[in-house]
Amino acid sequence: MFASWRDELEWIQKAIKDKSLFAAILKIAWNAKIYLVWQERNRRSHGYTGKNVESLFVQLKNLVRDRHI
Repeated sequence: MFASWRDELEWIQKAIKDKSLFAAILKIAWNAKIYLVWQERNRRSHGYTGKNVESLFVQLKNLVRDRHI
């Protein structure tokens, strides 16, 4: 795990520099993660119950697999 968002951001910036398939998947996964964090924060700030971690991981996996970002 990363100690902070800054550490994670520095890591992802280095990891996605090349044009490999792995880098492309990392870009998609990073964007999906940011989207889901924003969506969950928005959901909770408007009074809705937050999703559990397992369902968020399933949703993340589906977003990456289907590239619906």
